[in-house]
Amino acid sequence: MQRLGVGADDVLILYDTVDAGIYCAPRVAWTLAHFGLRNVRVLNSFRQYIQDGYPCSSAPLQPLAKPDGGATPIYRITDAARTIAFDELRDLVLSGGGEYQILDSRSEDCFGGRADGAGHIPGALNIPVTRLMDASKKLLSAPEMRAALVDSGVDENKPAILSCNTGVTASVLWLALQVGGYSVKTRLYDGSWSEWKEKAREQSLIVCHDQSI
Repeated sequence: MQRLGVGADDVLILYDTVDAGIYCAPRVAWTLAHFGLRNVRVLNSFRQYIQDGYPCSSAPLQPLAKPDGGATPIYRITDAARTIAFDELRDLVLSGGGEYQILDSRSEDCFGGRADGAGHIPGALNIPVTRLMDASKKLLSAPEMRAALVDSGVDENKPAILSCNTGVTASVLWLALQVGGYSVKTRLYDGSWSEWKEKAREQSLIVCHDQSI
């Protein structure tokens, strides 16, 4: 980011490919915010942008010239508590985890153990990302998003731990909560299911078909 001339106060607009709709851009936005960039936005969506006739370019990217010629400030993590590691999450689960809600953005088949190597963290709530988008893969409008989150059982008064398969679509949940008007504190479980299924198996902390394995 420093080589590209991007500073902490620059406005950044992120978007995914046309076919993806909303997928990786929220994860990039979350990461940039985690490292102190204050004005990060996600376009909803690039497909709609193109369909509406806005300009596009295929020219090579060039670093931004800073008017003052000064160096871009060093980025740093502003709040380490925005993530949660396996050991802390395991301890929360073992203690009953009542102070947090765990939200999992994977498909129903993966969450429910119907896919190979699947299952979920005990106590987790399944909110597939497809439930948060319309048929064109745009995020739902604010009223629709709030309704979808309420219908999914998300508590607007309880902090949320966000998980998925590899830490990417969990960030869609992070964005969806903001769109839906939820102001709860969120923590992203970066290791997500890929880590949990390996480390938690020996401690019988995997739920598959509603049974611990």
